[in-house]
Amino acid sequence: MDEWTLRNKVLALSPQKLVSYLRERGWDTIEDAWERWIALRYEGDGRYHGATVRVPLRKSFRDYGMRMTEALEAVATIESRNVEAVIDGVAALMAAVIPSGAGHAMGDRRRPGERSAADPQ
Repeated sequence: MDEWTLRNKVLALSPQKLVSYLRERGWDTIEDAWERWIALRYEGDGRYHGATVRVPLRKSFRDYGMRMTEALEAVATIESRNVEAVIDGVAALMAAVIPSGAGHAMGDRRRPGERSAADPQ
């Protein structure tokens, strides 16, 4: 992937989604700086146990892209992956957590293909 495409992926990534991804993978919040950034510590096994990462929480920060890249690079090192793979992992986790489909977007909690008594026959 070229540098421009990777930069755009970093800038498009929601910080809240990255934080959710990290928590799902064993990271614990250790500090929250008034909605400016959040620090998390890796509680997994191995040589990186106790490593910390700061995730900027506002895309409006002038250095958001640089800080988000630093956070992603740290996670990539710990996971023995590249930054693109971490971003793809965040997207995959969010896709698994948030069901797709218009019915879900409108609050319909039925499984795809499931019918209700109110549905027209």
